[in-house]
Amino acid sequence: MSRNLIIILNSFNDEIGMWGLIDNKKVIDHGQGKPPIAHNVYDTLLVLPGQFIRVYPHKVSIKSKRELAQAAIFSIENKLAEPIAGLHFSVSEDRIAIINKDYLTRCLVKIKNMGFTPQKAAADFELFTSITGSFLILDRVINPGIFGNAIDSAWSDEKNTIDNIEIFKSIDHSVEKNNFLNLLHNEFAQKTALALPFKKLAFTGLLITCFIFVFISSISIETRALKKQVSDLKLKTEKLYFDTTGEKANGKAALLTRKFISKGSSNSSDFLRLSEILFRSVENVPGLSVNNIRFQNKDNELQIQFIYPSFESAGEIEKFVSEYGGTLTTGGVREKSGILVGEASLREFRS
Repeated sequence: MSRNLIIILNSFNDEIGMWGLIDNKKVIDHGQGKPPIAHNVYDTLLVLPGQFIRVYPHKVSIKSKRELAQAAIFSIENKLAEPIAGLHFSVSEDRIAIINKDYLTRCLVKIKNMGFTPQKAAADFELFTSITGSFLILDRVINPGIFGNAIDSAWSDEKNTIDNIEIFKSIDHSVEKNNFLNLLHNEFAQKTALALPFKKLAFTGLLITCFIFVFISSISIETRALKKQVSDLKLKTEKLYFDTTGEKANGKAALLTRKFISKGSSNSSDFLRLSEILFRSVENVPGLSVNNIRFQNKDNELQIQFIYPSFESAGEIEKFVSEYGGTLTTGGVREKSGILVGEASLREFRS
């Protein structure tokens, strides 16, 4: 199953103007405003207004990517209207894209707070290379091409419009050809697991790890209760894996957990109980994701790193953990490359 969510921003308020869901080159769903939250499990491309992005050609030829970026930036420095420190650059072999860091950060935080995590972001004009001639979309006029541009509609008499289905097909074509500059790299890189849906994959990976760990441990534990628990969890894991990926769970599923579980031994029953509390609680907080998790055997606690949709969500997850029989102690929430992250520890409630 290969589906991609495309989100196109307005330029005047940074809000979502329109969105489309692509499956095997077909637009299966689209609309205006915020997409259904259920679509947040798919790889997401954020289409940014071209008014805020400039793309210039360069003639630098260096094999080292790091040196190429530095030389390309230096080559167009005299064209910059603001200090380099406030700008973010994306460099390819023949061109360089420039965007203000604060603007990109603001857009990513706003989208993240809605429950979506883009893996890629690009200028709108770069994604319409299959369309000839300028056209009106949302609140701007786009002149397509890798060195194209966009201007506010108020500054143009352009009346030509493109059908929404064709708009998303054109973007999907550019994504397939990979002929655009992705702005989400270095400090703005969005961490996901193996390019599969992040939130549900995190839960899938954690559940699969629970099953594998408990299954191995149960070889030496002969109690019927634990064996039944292992069997129930196996079925639950296989169903969740199928619902997430559209494929039957197999041995490769275990590899998915490596992004989320650090190595170390643990007590299987404690780990299982705490993980179940975590899964059930996180599902109640839209946009909340688990980025990393470790089980501390000596303290019987889960150490977790969350990606928060908002500062308030730290209090929300604490409440749900308490309702499900756990005690969650959260640290401070901090902003890192436009994303809100924070650590927490989870234990079973003891009166």
